[in-house]
Amino acid sequence: MQSSDEQLKNAEELKKQSARQEQQAKERERRATIEADRARREAAAAIARAEQKEEAAIIAKNAAEHTKQQQESIIKEKAEALNRQYQVEWNVIGVALIVYSLFATVFTAIKSKRCMSDITAAGKLIVKIAKGIVHVITALASRVGSVGAKIPQPIVSTIVSYLLMALITAICVVVILAPLYLGIKAISNCYTLHCWDEVSPLVALVCLAVLVWGAELMPLNIVLLMILSHAAYIVVRWYIDGWREARGLA
Repeated sequence: MQSSDEQLKNAEELKKQSARQEQQAKERERRATIEADRARREAAAAIARAEQKEEAAIIAKNAAEHTKQQQESIIKEKAEALNRQYQVEWNVIGVALIVYSLFATVFTAIKSKRCMSDITAAGKLIVKIAKGIVHVITALASRVGSVGAKIPQPIVSTIVSYLLMALITAICVVVILAPLYLGIKAISNCYTLHCWDEVSPLVALVCLAVLVWGAELMPLNIVLLMILSHAAYIVVRWYIDGWREARGLA
C-alpha cells in the first residue's frame, strides 16, 4: 500500500513537473514570439529608415545633377554669347575691310587706263555679240516670214508672215536662252554647294585687286582673266570637296 501511495505521489509530482515544464515552454514561446515581433518591427523600421536615406540620397543626387546642368547651361550660354559677340565684332571688321578694299580697288580701276580700256572692250564685245545674235534672229525670221508673201490673199499673207516671224524668233530665243539658263543654274548650284562661305568673297576680292593693281602687266583682258580665275577657283573647290567626300573626310 505504501508503495502504491508513493507511486501515486511520484506520478502527481511528475504530472506537476510536466505541467510546470509545459507552462515554462509556453512562456518561452510567448517571449520568443514577442522578441520576433519586436525584431520584425525593428527590421521594418530599419528598412524604412534605409529607404528614406536612399530617397534622400536620390533627391540630393538629382538636385546636384540639376545644379550641375544649370551651371553648365549658364556657362554654355555665356560662352555662346561671347562667341557671338566676337563673331559680330570680327564680321564688322571684316566687312569694313572688304568694303574699304573694294572701294579702293574700284577707284584704282577707274583711274587706270588699262582697266577702263579692258572693261570698255569687254562691254563692247558683249554688245556686239548681242547685236549679232539679234541680227541673225531678225534675218532668219524675215527670211522665213517671206514665205507667207507667196500666199495670194494679202491679209492671210500678212498674218502668216508675222506668225512665222514670231515663231522663228521665239524658237531662236529659246534655243539661245535655254542653254544659257541651264549653264548659269549649274554654275550657281555648284557655287552654292562648294563655294558658299566666307572664303569666296575674299578670293574674288584678292583676284580683282591683283588684276587691277597689276593691270599693266596682264597679257589678256582683265575681265576675261577675272572670269577665268574665279572659274578655276570654283573647279578647285569642287575637286577638293569631291576628294574629301570620296575619302569620308567631309
